Amino acid sequence: MGWKAAGSRGLSWLGSLALACLAALVLLLSGCGDGEEPAPQATATATPVGTPSSERPTAWPIALAVNGDTKRVYVANQYLDTISVIDEETNAVVATVPVGVSPLDVAVNPNTNRIYVIAFHDDTITVIDGDANTVVATIRPEHGPLDVAVNPDTGLVYVTRWATKDLFVLDGDTNAEVGTIALGEGPIDVQVNPSTGRIYVPNGLAEDLVVVDADAAAVAAAIPVGLGQIDVAVNVATNRIYVAMAADSEIAVIDGATDTVIATVAVGERPSAVAVNPDTNRIYVANMDDDTMSVIDGATDTVIATVAVGDRPSAVAVDPGTDRIYVATADDDAVAVIDGTTNTVAATISMAVAP
Repeated sequence: MGWKAAGSRGLSWLGSLALACLAALVLLLSGCGDGEEPAPQATATATPVGTPSSERPTAWPIALAVNGDTKRVYVANQYLDTISVIDEETNAVVATVPVGVSPLDVAVNPNTNRIYVIAFHDDTITVIDGDANTVVATIRPEHGPLDVAVNPDTGLVYVTRWATKDLFVLDGDTNAEVGTIALGEGPIDVQVNPSTGRIYVPNGLAEDLVVVDADAAAVAAAIPVGLGQIDVAVNVATNRIYVAMAADSEIAVIDGATDTVIATVAVGERPSAVAVNPDTNRIYVANMDDDTMSVIDGATDTVIATVAVGDRPSAVAVDPGTDRIYVATADDDAVAVIDGTTNTVAATISMAVAP
């Protein structure tokens, strides 16, 4: 597990998709950044749970990915143009890697220990060697890359592109383009189920969740779920797909075998990201507007806990091996670490720059 950052999508695409607002894509209806130059490199340290942020965010962490094999968490800091690397065992940042301008998303291939970072403002995919924490390649897919997912079984990397309304497909072994897959209007997020070879793409401008057959490299289905799709996660153990519906403050539950919506679950205000622990069949939802994380029991499709996590949660990721959940709280410049057994905050790790 751990091949995809869950969350980190956002908002300004509702109505118009101005470039300045796209940097805030993870924060639905929250507006744009202020256009300042990136702040100096962050010094991230563990801080007491609940420590408030009294100043304007300096890092703005908006995307997360976990490599459960190496026990590393990768955090995209939009204002700093960096990836922070967290050691799960110590909750400390052990490296900071410069990437493209305004990183929006990050994904991991645990089989190769390669990390892929999308930066919209300079149309790049940065490839990081997870062993050395160094950049090994920079790829320019152009045309507004927004989100990234990896199939660890095939090594293929999938990138949604807004301007060309397609998936850009990259060979993770050679970093060469394999091809593109036409999608239709408004591709926002992307997630892969390696067990079925299906790829799921929420549509920011229409009511259908697009389903792609990876083998055929073509759209296989369009599932009506409604407007306001912002993020998607897959439970590979149950073949259930979970779509965060920001406008309706709910999660749509889809049966991956029949491509039908089988339930909707009311969560907190403006869910911005969703992630799954397939080992426990728990689904975790970052609710941006009420600063909480909802915990859903996948067996009953009901919310069993609501956890206060910090100011403006924008992304969520899970390590099934440790049953730890990581939530990026953008306005706190922090990552909250949640114990999945007790549904309590175990630590808060600051991404903020030193004054």
